[in-house]
Amino acid sequence: ENFSHPILPEKDLSIFSQVIWRNAGNDFANTHLRDGLMHRLVAELDLDRLAYRPCRTYINGQYWGIMNLRERMDEDYIAANNAVPADGIDMIKNFWTTIVGHSTDFWAMWHYIEDNDLTDDLHFDHVAGEMDVDNYTSYVVTEVFAGNHDWGTNNIAWWKPQAEGGKWRWILYDTEAGLGLQTSVEDNSLERALLESGSGWPSPTFRTHILRNLVKNESFKISFINRFCDLLNTTFEPQRTIPMSEVIAANIAPEIPRHFDRWDRTHSWESRIEVVQDFLTRRPGFCRQFMQQQFSLGEEVNISLSVQPVGAGNIQLNSVSIDSAFSGTYFADVPVQLIVQPAFGYTFAGWSDTTMASADSLMITLGEDRVLTATFAVNDLVPHVVINEINYYSHPAFDSGDWVELHNPGLEELDISGWIFRDGSDLHGYTIPEGTILGPEGYLVLCSDLGTFFNQHPQVESTLGDLGFGFSGAGELLRIYDNYGALHDSLTYDDAAPWPLEADGLGATLMLSTPFLDNALPSSWVAGLGGGTPGAPNTLSTNAPSAVNITRFETPHPNPFNPRTEISFYLAQNQRVELGVYDLRGHRVKVLTGGNLIAGHHQRIWDGTDQSGREMPSGTYVFLLKLENSTLTQKALLLR
Repeated sequence: ENFSHPILPEKDLSIFSQVIWRNAGNDFANTHLRDGLMHRLVAELDLDRLAYRPCRTYINGQYWGIMNLRERMDEDYIAANNAVPADGIDMIKNFWTTIVGHSTDFWAMWHYIEDNDLTDDLHFDHVAGEMDVDNYTSYVVTEVFAGNHDWGTNNIAWWKPQAEGGKWRWILYDTEAGLGLQTSVEDNSLERALLESGSGWPSPTFRTHILRNLVKNESFKISFINRFCDLLNTTFEPQRTIPMSEVIAANIAPEIPRHFDRWDRTHSWESRIEVVQDFLTRRPGFCRQFMQQQFSLGEEVNISLSVQPVGAGNIQLNSVSIDSAFSGTYFADVPVQLIVQPAFGYTFAGWSDTTMASADSLMITLGEDRVLTATFAVNDLVPHVVINEINYYSHPAFDSGDWVELHNPGLEELDISGWIFRDGSDLHGYTIPEGTILGPEGYLVLCSDLGTFFNQHPQVESTLGDLGFGFSGAGELLRIYDNYGALHDSLTYDDAAPWPLEADGLGATLMLSTPFLDNALPSSWVAGLGGGTPGAPNTLSTNAPSAVNITRFETPHPNPFNPRTEISFYLAQNQRVELGVYDLRGHRVKVLTGGNLIAGHHQRIWDGTDQSGREMPSGTYVFLLKLENSTLTQKALLLR
């Protein structure tokens, strides 16, 4: 009835009733990735979308090329992705197919839209009580951006929980006809989504019924335009979409020649990938033109927003949350919403443009390019202690033991007597002694072993210990409780990306880039070189010797392997490198990377194939890392 395995690792799901192996639909033997890419691009949005994993497939031992493993769109899929009971769902596909439950409520909403003028907010609010308007907006924008020509009455599905107050939500699927496959980048799919009449079955009047009536409401129209702009400035911004397309393409590139040979297709795959990337590059500009034409909008303008100091709060621009800096394109005559949200311990002090209202929520019509900064001030009445630096795995050359640094970024001293520091185990706890004062902008280091710590940092005075426990080298939860037992700050670090890898035994600490950032986010942390800066303000580098300054070539993992192994290396400086795979006779099998690389940690995957995609036999292979002034090697055993 079910099988349990995390077969689609991009989602936190491990139990499936059914999955699908899909041949990429209309994109078969073209790019073979369009639909998977679209679903990956919107992974962070509040959309139901299908996980994607390409597979090298054999049927009864016969090679069958690349098939894409996908979730099956049914009630079990909805239940697993939305934490609702599978037997309490209404689900409709392509208007006339009821997958599960019934369609009565949907058609009642449909006819209400037909019979009532949605320019009246009372009528619009009734519809908004029946469908998730924000979800629908993101869904439509995604389909319009993709230019999915096979969408409207086909490849459209929606569902709602049967519980009281349940709202209809839309499901993204079968988008491979977009991204330049069946239409060009200039295709005005927004106009097509709003046609009032025309030929064909079903009529455009039917196909565009919901969206065409919703945009009659002025508030929704403004919200729709701004949401479209928000997504063009973030989710669908080329600096984001192009790298994601490159990663997905690189994953299947070694298998493409064999796949095309299997199905006797021509080998112009690279040029087809270029079509997708050209679409992703130019599509945002055309989408803005579509909105200008459809809604008779004014000129495009730019708004640049920043927060001062960084980490002291954030700005909500429509649906975009900004905690540092942002720049995006909107329309001069369409009002945008700005909401200011101070972080814990801060208050909103005002805008850099003193002509603006000091309210923390306002609608403004931009009119022209704008540069705005939201400034925040410390609220001295609120105590604030943050976990600011962590040493969980020292380099042997300068082992200071495990330690954590607490910081008070405020301007008033704090009495933290009786506060308790814990790691991931409730059995481990260190109670801070009576009389412990953390001064204004002060630091306190809690050490697992004071003797080991002082061997490396004898100058640090604000220290306490011994904790009686250490921290895991594979990631762990750290917590600080106040003297009333309330959780004051917590985070779970990791020794894997996106956390700074240099802290994992390479001579660095985990260091907050600024104490005002959310320390639960890996993006808030950097590598504190030279053993860190315990008891002092965080700086991104020191004069102390560091193992980070040593180029390292790690043992491939796993080893032995079948069919993939990961090769990791760390460069101390920017330089030209080449990483190749060689057999024991010295013949080069494959080049995994070559060219100029920046300093830092790099990873490459070898899938056990040669440069043409042919599978290599079992045996020992040598990985040769050629640097500008030296050559490093590692070996691994391939077992078929």
